Amino acid sequence: MIIKRHNKWCAYCKGTNDLYKIDITPFGVQKYICRECNTKKCKRFRQTDNGRKSIYKAVYKSINKYPQKQHARYILNYAVAIGKIKKPKICSFCKEHKKVNGHHTDYSKPLEVRWLCTSCHRLADKNLI
Repeated sequence: MIIKRHNKWCAYCKGTNDLYKIDITPFGVQKYICRECNTKKCKRFRQTDNGRKSIYKAVYKSINKYPQKQHARYILNYAVAIGKIKKPKICSFCKEHKKVNGHHTDYSKPLEVRWLCTSCHRLADKNLI
C-alpha cells in the first residue's frame, strides 16, 4: 500500500515520496519506508545466508506445487539453449526492444510461448491481454 502523505517520512532516508507502512513499534509509533530504501533493504537481505535460504525455500515450494509449470520452463529453456527456438529481442505485444520472457498460455504445449517484456508479461498473467 502506497501512502502519499507529506507529514510522514522514510525511517531510513527521511524522504517523503511513495511511502509504505512497515511497522508499528511497541510504543505505537508507525514506521514508514520509501520504495528505494525498501529495494536496497531487500537486496541486502537476499545476499545474507538467511535471505538465500528463504529464496531457495520459496523456489522449491513453487517447483513442488506446480510441477507441470516447471517442466514446461525446463523444456523451453533447453530448446533455446540448443538453438531449436530463437529468443527474439522484441516484445510480441508492445513491439518494443526489451528483454523478453516466454509466456505459456498452455503448459501442456511447452514450446508454444508468447515472448513478452516484463510489464506485458504481468498483464498476461492477470489475463488482461
